[in-house]
Amino acid sequence: MTSRTATFASVAAQADNLGDAELRAVAVAMLDAPGTDLHVYTGGMPGGYLRCLELPAGVLTHRRRLTFATALLRNAARRPVNFVLSPGPYVVPRGASVAKSWLLLALVLLVRARGGAVLALGRAVHTGGRTAPLPERLVARRTRIFVVRDASSALAFGEPALELMPDLALAVDRRPPDDGPREDVVISLRGDKAVSGELAATLAEQIRAAGFTPVFVTQVMRDDELHARLAEQTGADAILWGSNDHDVQLERVRAALSRAAWVVTDRLHAAIFGLQCGAAPVAVVGDPGKDKVVKCLDRLLPLPQVSRTGPTLLSEVFDDVRRKEALTAAGRARGDLLELSTRVRTAVSPEPEIGGTRD
Repeated sequence: MTSRTATFASVAAQADNLGDAELRAVAVAMLDAPGTDLHVYTGGMPGGYLRCLELPAGVLTHRRRLTFATALLRNAARRPVNFVLSPGPYVVPRGASVAKSWLLLALVLLVRARGGAVLALGRAVHTGGRTAPLPERLVARRTRIFVVRDASSALAFGEPALELMPDLALAVDRRPPDDGPREDVVISLRGDKAVSGELAATLAEQIRAAGFTPVFVTQVMRDDELHARLAEQTGADAILWGSNDHDVQLERVRAALSRAAWVVTDRLHAAIFGLQCGAAPVAVVGDPGKDKVVKCLDRLLPLPQVSRTGPTLLSEVFDDVRRKEALTAAGRARGDLLELSTRVRTAVSPEPEIGGTRD
């Protein structure tokens, strides 16, 4: 017999971003291990967002921070607890905000003292080019697993480097078993960056010239206005978010990408949703060193790039051999994340009794 542990993680994030929901869905699936009671903080996330997570049966949800923290402390008083740092972007606190880092360190030390594990899964750490404050470095040193998704994050806390792995969302494979002809190319662009009508017209024209149909698809709700405008200007179809619930829009996005050969995007998780569904990404770039798609995917797979401002030659990009190479590379990344999942489940499971074996 082994005692049970309790594992605590937050799934609250940007409510208008399907990529954030996907990251947390994968993290929760990894944490759903035998012998641990999983507690998740949901905050004010809407029902459609939570349905995207496909929370396992038996998960204990907390809408209020106070009840989440109280449950953690009560469990820590009687058994090992595990604490999980959220995946995705993390801006390291500065100035007066460093007090939050000291509080986090105190929580981490409590978890470790009670025999639990601290895990950081799929983080993108932003330090502003400066050395991270002491409490953040101490937190990083006391984690059982600290996985980041890009090379700059790996060195965020100095040496030794953090563990570099693919983005968690690459763990998912949704390609249909009978993958028929793909006639579309999806375009998904950030609504918070300037996109000229000329660029949109060029993309749509070259997609059609290559024998495909352009379709604008919204993965982040705030991109809807841009996609609606560009679709009207180019005479293209659009899969807009509109008033749909998150889970409904997620299925519409997946369906659109399952009909597409390529996804032209500057949204990291639009690119990854594409790889999940069999569409290879083409990165739209404009900020050297800052483009998330390039930072996270270029080291993993063949990644064609087109400039936001320069000449665009998609005729040199749409090559089926290159597309298949990208999907094969995504499969290798999926294998790496499967191994990570095994390690995570081992970390949060109860320690076996002497002479026993861990589940």
